[in-house]
Amino acid sequence: KSDMRRGGFHSWCSEITDMWRTSNDVQPTWENVMHNLETLVGIGHQAGPGKGWNDPDILEIGVNFPPWNKQLPGISLLEGRTQFSLWCVTSAPLLLGFDVSTASQDIIDIVKNENAIRVNQEWGGSAGDRLLQKGDLDVWGKPMGDGSVAVVVYNQGNTSTPATEITFEDLGFKAKQASLLNIWKDSSMLVESLPVHSLLSHDCVFVTLTKKL
Repeated sequence: KSDMRRGGFHSWCSEITDMWRTSNDVQPTWENVMHNLETLVGIGHQAGPGKGWNDPDILEIGVNFPPWNKQLPGISLLEGRTQFSLWCVTSAPLLLGFDVSTASQDIIDIVKNENAIRVNQEWGGSAGDRLLQKGDLDVWGKPMGDGSVAVVVYNQGNTSTPATEITFEDLGFKAKQASLLNIWKDSSMLVESLPVHSLLSHDCVFVTLTKKL
């Protein structure tokens, strides 16, 4: 079915709501999550404070063997973390779809990560969008209110990717040196480009870059 049945953004949306669906209903499969992510390409500019937000539908982390289709095992924890990262960097509503009373601590730790949520809630002029693709690596970014930038790089392929780096120029980030915060590792370092370690299939790197020079 076409995603257009959900309507997407119209000029009257902000008069009656603060979010609008960009896609069909998401399902707990990696392919479907990625389909819904694609509906956000090129529309980061249309969302914002006082206007409303692009909604690619609910988070699928922790949604395993759902009651409407008990044959679906759901996405893996790693894939769920990647979806959460991508929904954060595109300012998407962070709507949980799992039973919080039975969720594992690993799931709770992901969805409660304060630095990830900060990226989702910050505003620096765009809701976030795809920046570039490099082989199996898909790169999304969002400007932050303090002049820093948040970036998610994920491996959309079915095999591991080799370690690489992405230049600040490729990211549209005007700096010679920056402080990098790795959100999932909770570690910081000074960098002159964005290093991307070898990524397992569907894994991601989620960072913020703050200009130093």
